[in-house]
Amino acid sequence: MKRRMLLFGLLLAVGDVVGQPTLYVHAGPAVTLGPNQFVDFWGTGYTLGGEAGWRLTSVFEVVAGVSFRRFPFEKEEFLDEAGVIGIDLAVEGGALSVASGMLGLKLNLEASKYFAPYLVAGVGVHRRTFSAFDLFVAGEPAARLATEKDTALGFSLGAGLGWILSDRLQVYIEPSYTLVRVRPLTQVLPGSLVDADNTRFMPLKMGVALSL
Repeated sequence: MKRRMLLFGLLLAVGDVVGQPTLYVHAGPAVTLGPNQFVDFWGTGYTLGGEAGWRLTSVFEVVAGVSFRRFPFEKEEFLDEAGVIGIDLAVEGGALSVASGMLGLKLNLEASKYFAPYLVAGVGVHRRTFSAFDLFVAGEPAARLATEKDTALGFSLGAGLGWILSDRLQVYIEPSYTLVRVRPLTQVLPGSLVDADNTRFMPLKMGVALSL
């Protein structure tokens, strides 16, 4: 009984410290940045997601959320690079998607009456999926690469600007640099955080923030 009362008291204390959450919902384009094959053969995709944020102080805010990005496979660029334009070849599939869970720290800069700038950094777990890739010759199936999936750690850095509509409601825009590692840190030479093979992209989040 005493333990339950203590746990209940701790939960109340945490609630008093962090206060009510702010909910964020966003969508927008996502641009490929690297490596070269990712930039050459996958086009600008989209991002969807949502977060919840809890103020620790008037400046610092802890945010946690999920997001999904999908990048379409650029079929014409692939066939052109392979030197088979003009031959009766076709490809289907090959899109790359990244589902992510993120935990970050947001630095809310001094706001004016209308604008609320901020910086945010986070770490996350990313699930990458390369959808099945099919090659057709003269309309007939010729080869197939099965769907591949992997999970990796990564980090993101972003800077945003909110337009204050009311005490509780904002709209915001936030470009953010996201890096998903392809190998553990122990396998990368010191000082080489941005390894050439890491998946890198920049989502442009456009969303709505609602303080509860």
